[in-house]
Amino acid sequence: MQEMPAFTEARAVFRYDEKSKAQVLALKYYDKTQLAPVFGAWLARAGKAYIEKAQVILPVPLHYRRLLMRRYNQAALLAQALAAHCTIPVMPNILQRKRATPPQLGLTRRQREDNVRGAFYVPKEKRETLKSKAVLLVDDVMTTGATLNACARTLHDAGARDVYVLTLARTVIIE
Repeated sequence: MQEMPAFTEARAVFRYDEKSKAQVLALKYYDKTQLAPVFGAWLARAGKAYIEKAQVILPVPLHYRRLLMRRYNQAALLAQALAAHCTIPVMPNILQRKRATPPQLGLTRRQREDNVRGAFYVPKEKRETLKSKAVLLVDDVMTTGATLNACARTLHDAGARDVYVLTLARTVIIE
């Protein structure tokens, strides 16, 4: 990595490749929400060290228009499924997306960073909830980390002490 990430640490359940892609896309785009409980158990196992440190679980938010189109936020489903295996509360409305961003598919690392820059915020009335807390940020896939970095920066600016990232899958980039 050429730059240090804004989050403290990150972990994924599995590698995002041709074998796992179908499972992730089934949840994300094909309404296979019944997969979430199984994925939640896997997330709990992979993220055990983070669960021991975190005080709150936050899903990466969708913009409201994308949420209306998709009808659910896959990251929120994963966060809720993870919470079923621990005592940490999920607070889905702390981190919010203030503007719609085009899908990241096909964008370079720099384009992805530009795409999500300034896209997230924490409302002033919710900042006290994060003050000096360790946050467990949940998403479905980590590719370059641009979205998760933007979220982590926003959470740190709002008062979070640490941001641990837990994703279902991680793209492995070999250069």
